[in-house]
Amino acid sequence: MVDDAGGLQLVSDEDDEATVEGHAVEEEGTGINDGVEEFVEEGPKKMSKSKQRRLRQKEKERLHGASRRVKEKEDTKLGQEGSQEPSDDNEPLVSESEDEISASGDTTERKQRRARREPQPFTWSDCKWMLYVLPVYSDLDEYCHSIAPAWDEVSSDLKEYIKFGRINSHTDRALFKSLPITPRTTPTIFLFMPAHPEIPPSLMPIAEINPRTLKRWILHELPIVYRTVTSVEAAEKEAMLSDHPIMVVYTRSSHTTPLLKAMIYKFSHAVNFLVVNSDQLLPRRNDIVAKLYCSRWNLGDYH
Repeated sequence: MVDDAGGLQLVSDEDDEATVEGHAVEEEGTGINDGVEEFVEEGPKKMSKSKQRRLRQKEKERLHGASRRVKEKEDTKLGQEGSQEPSDDNEPLVSESEDEISASGDTTERKQRRARREPQPFTWSDCKWMLYVLPVYSDLDEYCHSIAPAWDEVSSDLKEYIKFGRINSHTDRALFKSLPITPRTTPTIFLFMPAHPEIPPSLMPIAEINPRTLKRWILHELPIVYRTVTSVEAAEKEAMLSDHPIMVVYTRSSHTTPLLKAMIYKFSHAVNFLVVNSDQLLPRRNDIVAKLYCSRWNLGDYH
């Protein structure tokens, strides 16, 4: 019994030692595993494919941006060197630009010279575009519609040296109120000069209006922009002594015809006119002779 108890005690002691050794081994194994796990955690971690693609894209952009910045710096440097040292090939271009600048400067100077012309006082020879012929009409009046073709024909023939227009008594109220006369009926045709309100407007009788009567009335009412001289000698003497160009017109007619009056009015902005009624110089009744005198020199005769 004593031996058996001693054996049991020995066995239990061995078991305790084995248990202790097992625990030690387990603890050592646990320490080894912990070290391996720690090594694995501290090593490079595995990245996802999408993150790897993003990193590669950023690297490409960084490299491409760096190369582009280097190229821009080189181009800027070359441009600065080229501007500091211009080549001989560019010299003709510079001269051409200078020629263009000088030419533009000359044209600008010429325009300024033209614009610097001082205003001249009004004379009858400057009234080319100051004559107006206007009808006051109404769309409700049948007579206004009937004379419209005659008005269009005459205005087309005389528009070179007379201003034509129309005023509607219903729609053009502002113009109607600003007229120098107050029309009482429609149509009312009148001739006036806005620049000279002292000259009263001329009213046309509206009994019978056709192209012939309308044109004759307009030519008859043209302003007198010439002077009538009694003798040929007086007219020629005045023309020779004048510093301005003068046209001496010789006619057999006792009064100036509407056609001659229109011709004088048309060219009155260029020359002054003197009219002489002479039967001796003109063999035929309808002959008209004109002599132009300019700067005290007789330039010739015009028949």
